[in-house]
Amino acid sequence: MYNTYEADAFVFKSLNYDKYQKVLLFTKQFGLMWVQVYSTNQMKSKLRKLTQDFSFIKVFIIFGKKNKKIIGGELKSNLFFSAETHRQFIILKKAEKFLENNLILNESVEDIFFEFEKLYNDIFRINDIKTRELLFFKNILSYLGYLNIDDKIKTKKEMILSINNILNKV
Repeated sequence: MYNTYEADAFVFKSLNYDKYQKVLLFTKQFGLMWVQVYSTNQMKSKLRKLTQDFSFIKVFIIFGKKNKKIIGGELKSNLFFSAETHRQFIILKKAEKFLENNLILNESVEDIFFEFEKLYNDIFRINDIKTRELLFFKNILSYLGYLNIDDKIKTKKEMILSINNILNKV
């Protein structure tokens, strides 16, 4: 018998195949991971809503011999229904792409998960989303070792320049 794991996850990307869907999840326990979801092509499927891009979900996963499968879960929120402005969507998409390109699959990254979760939640509550975006990238770059927290960044402009320099190198 296989173990079933419960995790909160963000859906970053989904790819459709004939009989199943491959979904890229970002979880606290397992980091970035590809999972398979069956029967999502059927309109009555209960798992269909769990595979929408930019969803925040509670998911139940079985780790098989060759792959991982979603067997259930619930939708907590979806950016498409929550975003009030296009700018909010663009910021989350940039953050998601950066994490997708810079994190190792199946590696637990709790601090980075919490930073992304804070960004996801804060982006709908605060007015200065550009500053929140900068703070997110500053924290993520420091967790990944690209930016030294002890660096003396005095102004917002210096922070923008140092983050842009690092992002251009990565």
